[in-house]
Amino acid sequence: MNHRWIVLPLLLCLGLLVAVIAMLAYLIQERFQIKIPTIKTNTGAIRRLAETLPFVGSDVVIDLGSGNGSTLFAFETTARVHAIGYELSIVPFLISTIRKNLNGYSATIRRESFLSADLSEATYIYTYLYPHMMERLVPIMERLLADGTRTLISCDFPLPGRTPQKKLSIKPHTFYLYGKSEGN
Repeated sequence: MNHRWIVLPLLLCLGLLVAVIAMLAYLIQERFQIKIPTIKTNTGAIRRLAETLPFVGSDVVIDLGSGNGSTLFAFETTARVHAIGYELSIVPFLISTIRKNLNGYSATIRRESFLSADLSEATYIYTYLYPHMMERLVPIMERLLADGTRTLISCDFPLPGRTPQKKLSIKPHTFYLYGKSEGN
């Protein structure tokens, strides 16, 4: 009897079990480290926003916390801009990467923290974050918006301590615009 046909499936099953346990351990560890819940944006509202703003083909839109990629892909297809998403959580990152590849989107999706990322290539920065995270963005946005070449688009939550230049109500959301539209 050839033992190779018994050992090989056992090794494959053992390898698969180790991979599943490692992934579960990673997901559990990640769940307790990341304190930013996912908020779903109405994609129709993003498309209407993209039609409203004066985007040009050379613009770069960065989505901070891009989740499953819906907002990212809506900007890419509606405004015809290059879209870059930052998503730290593994499951939404994988979903957006799969969606990108299946649908032929050209967006860039980065699995890293936007808090330490170089966002200088952006002409527009989009965010839909709860107020506690918006507070953490204030020093980053003050630096990025200072030269007047970028616009921050914040969905539903204003940037603390700063008055928006423009407020757009596109149901069911309110978008707060800061930066180059302010005429700085």
